[in-house]
Amino acid sequence: MTFGRSVTSVMPSWRSVPATASTSGEEAVELAASAGLFLDPWQIDAVFDLLGEDASGRWAATSGGLICPRQNGKGSIIEALELAWMFLCDVDLIFHSAHLFATASDAYARLKLLIQNTSDLHRQVRSYSESHGQEGITLRNGKRIRFVTRSKSGGRGFPAPAWRQRCCTGCGCPMSRGGMRSATITIASGFSQEERTS
Repeated sequence: MTFGRSVTSVMPSWRSVPATASTSGEEAVELAASAGLFLDPWQIDAVFDLLGEDASGRWAATSGGLICPRQNGKGSIIEALELAWMFLCDVDLIFHSAHLFATASDAYARLKLLIQNTSDLHRQVRSYSESHGQEGITLRNGKRIRFVTRSKSGGRGFPAPAWRQRCCTGCGCPMSRGGMRSATITIASGFSQEERTS
């Protein structure tokens, strides 16, 4: 099955994407589908954009973002990106941060389920860490993802120079050794009028 950019996808109100030489988007979308995660056309477009690379093979942007209303599929984009960073890309460490522990824990459970239900992915896992505040997945090749809350100590002790705390629903920060392929991806909901004025 081949997935490509959609010509019928609803275009966002505002979109800014750097020039790219390539993207791992198609492979990421195919990997997600193999795990039972089927993305809508607008989600596919976002994955293609967020995994864009320049001619040297580095991320085309060291930071990226997506804002859309709650309950509209942002979590699926995060899951597709995290699967790609873990199983396709040259990324050693990923931080998934959330404002609340319950949100980070739920994201961990969702990604874990996708991996466990896909034998090709599950057999690459060394361990699933379930300790409170220590949720994470480590692959046999040493790659890992940590699920943390945005606090003063949420990412303390990890060599993650590109990791930034953001006020958002989900924040993924993939990085390779030496930070050569570091990026911060911020995915957030818009603010309601009440949130804006409080």
